[in-house]
Amino acid sequence: MRLLVGLLVVSAAFGAAPSLDDLDSLDGLGGVAVSTDGAYVAYTLTQGRPGGRGTGIWVVPSGGGDAREIGRGSAPAWSPDGESIAYFGEGRQVFVAPARGGEARQLTAHEDYLDRLRWSPDGKSIAVLARPKAGADLRYFCAREAPTPTVADVNNLPRNSLWLVDVASGQTRRLTDETYSVGGYEQWFADGFSWSPDSNSIAFSKRPHAKAGSHLDGEIATVDVATGNVEVLTDRPGMDGFPVYAPDGRSIVFNSTERRDWVTVSHLY
Repeated sequence: MRLLVGLLVVSAAFGAAPSLDDLDSLDGLGGVAVSTDGAYVAYTLTQGRPGGRGTGIWVVPSGGGDAREIGRGSAPAWSPDGESIAYFGEGRQVFVAPARGGEARQLTAHEDYLDRLRWSPDGKSIAVLARPKAGADLRYFCAREAPTPTVADVNNLPRNSLWLVDVASGQTRRLTDETYSVGGYEQWFADGFSWSPDSNSIAFSKRPHAKAGSHLDGEIATVDVATGNVEVLTDRPGMDGFPVYAPDGRSIVFNSTERRDWVTVSHLY
């Protein structure tokens, strides 16, 4: 239904059925994020071709007004105090820009592919997922220089690891190792992770690998940010994932299928 409505709107805008060139010329909006006080909205704007400049990060008052571009990239995320916006910029690195205007600052120069950034509640750190860049593009399995075949049903997808970025210094530190995956890939029940309200720990879905179906073996775990100690909280069949800390930090809400089945109802715990 959404696709049909979208096509009707586009057709009305062009006065006829749009061509592929027409569609390619359209600007695209996405990555919407509302500031903590609700006063501003950050979003991405991808300018259509010809003449497009890629994707920019823009900020506009929620009540309406002039929009300002603060950087080039994707996935804008507001700091808890609403003063800064983190995003993935050039080279898929983490950048932070002043929300009210000013020069953006590059925080990371990481060799891996970074994904899914989350601010800590105290605003001092940003957690991100990282995996080898080659594995970030699934086409690499058929584009290797060496004639190494890809064997079906082998756990050869690079796993996601949790890393911590210090906002003040830009220093990065690994929190989880590569013997398991923190969540999965965007295409297959990507899942997420959640900071505790006191910024001392992160809850995540611990999976044995990152390939399709890994969510069915996911368990809820936490990692202590200071020590790196990982504690697995569940041990049962099926998917346990999408953990979110309660506001008081004493409980974690998560989804569970309660059995190892692709097509089943998820329950909230």
